[in-house]
Amino acid sequence: MKLATAKDLLNDELFLLEERLLDIIAGEFELVNTMASRLVAAGGKRLRAILVLLAARGGGEDGGPREKAVEVAAVCELVHLATLIHDDVIDQAATRRGVPTIHTDLGNQITVLMGDHLYARAIRHLITATGRADLVRILASTVADLCEGEIRQLNETRWLGRVVRPDAGGGFAVRFEPMEREYLEIIARKTAGFFGACGEMGALLVGEGEVVAGMRGYGFNLGMAFQITDDLMDYAGARELTGKDEGNDLAAGRLTLPLIHALHHDEHGRELLGLLSLSGGGLRKRVADLLDRTGSLGYATQVARGYARRAREIALKHPHPEVGPVLVELAESVLTRKV
Repeated sequence: MKLATAKDLLNDELFLLEERLLDIIAGEFELVNTMASRLVAAGGKRLRAILVLLAARGGGEDGGPREKAVEVAAVCELVHLATLIHDDVIDQAATRRGVPTIHTDLGNQITVLMGDHLYARAIRHLITATGRADLVRILASTVADLCEGEIRQLNETRWLGRVVRPDAGGGFAVRFEPMEREYLEIIARKTAGFFGACGEMGALLVGEGEVVAGMRGYGFNLGMAFQITDDLMDYAGARELTGKDEGNDLAAGRLTLPLIHALHHDEHGRELLGLLSLSGGGLRKRVADLLDRTGSLGYATQVARGYARRAREIALKHPHPEVGPVLVELAESVLTRKV
């Protein structure tokens, strides 16, 4: 996704954002400060913060209450960092954005508590910085949905030992039929709902009504396209774009949209089941080749494109002369993820 235009427009706010992130996480316990600061310093797209800031800039000719928007944007980024900390423990990932993950240094127990600590600090800061019960309600509901989405993914879509199981005849028995609807519901809670909440909270700082609903819908559709594209990159090879190693989803046993589509393919579905029961070098490439043959990579791309198109349609209706075109550009470029 090309964020250069958005970052140019929001240059002053983004500069303040980095300062506020470090201020909010600063506390009496040095270990927490050091590790959280390491994550902040590693950078990232800051896309959730950008959605908050763009939505808040859309209110009024003067661009709206910038200071409050920066505080809310920082809170959203801290929540995102907390989810990354927990995700790395769940996935047992060794690196994040090119630096060692916290659990590799401190172990799982302390790391999980650090993620919880960041969640709590984010909610506390949102209350003290804005005094807005509506924003707290939205964020708390979003965090609950994030957790539910992660639980559902772990419980429903792991294929190791559940989707694939050798049968007595040496073949494979399917014990769980992956459904596209379930996958879309999970990423709606894990990713798209958070994007939508960022747009909604930013817009609520400066207005109400159709623009607020529009920004929530825009963020949701952008988030759906973003996550599906991210899942595609597990097979396309784009560590420098996503901040994660390719093949992570495959190694963790996640049934993402390309796999789900291919598993239902009449000719190659059982072949894919056989591959998913294996491990070792070259597995990702073999799976990626099969996904290409079944048209599953193309299918997932088309689904992502549909969500991006809906986001663009909403952006075209945005009334602000600066913000609207930037939102359109983000929606049009989400599939390329050039950041």
